[in-house]
Amino acid sequence: MSSVMPVLSLNSRQSLMEMARRALEEVVKKGKPPVFNPSDAALLEPAPCFVTLYKKGELRGCVGILKAEKPLFEEVVRMTWAAASEDFRFQPIRPEELGEIEIEISVLSPLEKIASPHQIEVGRHGVYLRWKDKTGAFLPEVAVEQGWNAEEFFEACAREKAMIPKEAWPETALYRFTTQKIKA
Repeated sequence: MSSVMPVLSLNSRQSLMEMARRALEEVVKKGKPPVFNPSDAALLEPAPCFVTLYKKGELRGCVGILKAEKPLFEEVVRMTWAAASEDFRFQPIRPEELGEIEIEISVLSPLEKIASPHQIEVGRHGVYLRWKDKTGAFLPEVAVEQGWNAEEFFEACAREKAMIPKEAWPETALYRFTTQKIKA
């Protein structure tokens, strides 16, 4: 497994977005994703990612993986499927919505363990928390969208995503990561 974020050229980013778009359409219309065989070396490297779907600027689905064991293109196809049909917060995407769905792919750097929320740079770092069997993650833009400082970002992730009790926050493992965004 790679320990660095793959460097994605413009062509790599375009190919990845085309795969995500086609996967979204085929998942919604046919119930299964297409098979891809890219030759682009950057897309064949394992890399964690999130796929976020928007409809008219509003969140419509977001699912990701923080530890990738498969090539990036496979993870993007799998996360596109999950964001379209398995995000428990939303009903599955319907065929009539496809023309209104915008896709955003976030390719993540490896997780970096940190000692305190003060090591999070708002807008640059995402967070991942782990305490016992509870985990949660927020992409970097969440703190900016909500107007949170680094400590509020940590607290919201602990409370809302990981559901870690406040008394356990001092024992919670904290990680940060950066993202490379691809939008269409």
